[in-house]
Amino acid sequence: MVDLELLNKSLTQRKDWPTFRAVSLHKGFITWLFKNYSVIEYCTDFYDSEPDVPEEWLFKRFGPESINLWENKEFLEEWNKLCEEYEPTRLKICNWQEPVFAGNWDMTQEQVDKAAHYYMLECRNIPINKKNRFWIGHLDINTIICYWYGRDLRYKQDRCWLMKRRIK
Repeated sequence: MVDLELLNKSLTQRKDWPTFRAVSLHKGFITWLFKNYSVIEYCTDFYDSEPDVPEEWLFKRFGPESINLWENKEFLEEWNKLCEEYEPTRLKICNWQEPVFAGNWDMTQEQVDKAAHYYMLECRNIPINKKNRFWIGHLDINTIICYWYGRDLRYKQDRCWLMKRRIK
């Protein structure tokens, strides 16, 4: 479920960002968007951190390093409990950002547009209620920012697209 407080914090974190509004993410809109805009940058924000557990505690509690902890039922139960308790904190911590733009990783503009299009379609195809998940804001008459809130879903990622109107 979308945490509107965390979403608002993400959308207002930068002073130069515009005011956003929720938009319905459907296939026709995505097609129109990529026909009329090219991607300046696409970024994935990862919210998949794990509880910080000291190794001493692990090995004192469950034995030497040679034991495979992931096969230990007692460890798994405690680990799952720690992760469950950590969940509200995890949602607030972006632990990695992966920007994609022309020239980054030797990608061409066409490859960036295709990758960004693919990931926007992937967001659309997630079988959940998408209310308050996709937001759009205008930086200026030719530049928009699209934002997907997905940190509470399976892949634990928010996504952001910075797009510029194509000149015809």
